[in-house]
Amino acid sequence: MEYLPEAECMAALEQVMSDLRQRNRRVKLKDAMKPLAEVLRADIVVCPVLRDYWQYTGMSWNWNRGLILHSAASVELAGYERATDRVFDKEYDKSYHSDYSSWGTADALAGECMDHVIQEAGLHGMTAKWYRSLSRTEGKE
Repeated sequence: MEYLPEAECMAALEQVMSDLRQRNRRVKLKDAMKPLAEVLRADIVVCPVLRDYWQYTGMSWNWNRGLILHSAASVELAGYERATDRVFDKEYDKSYHSDYSSWGTADALAGECMDHVIQEAGLHGMTAKWYRSLSRTEGKE
């Protein structure tokens, strides 16, 4: 298993997005995943994006309540798996508007959103399947 350097991946993504935009004004991230995998010669490409992330607190108008937390997070997970020739694009968002709680912070919401899209995309199974095939190949040599 080999992870490619972030700078190399970002440069390739920018180039692929630029090429796609020359052909079509409105390009979505998922449109770039298969061409990106080809440019990088990658078996699996995963592109997590934090789309929205904010929080603030305010005082409750109710006399027996304290701080009210308002927060939200939104993520997108796009990618491509060469073995199945499958492009995936999952999005999820969550907001919180209630008494202050660590479960309602933007950090916690972003983590929950990312966990959701990873599960929905089947990323764990995808990487486990790839790793098992790699292990069998390396064992034969």
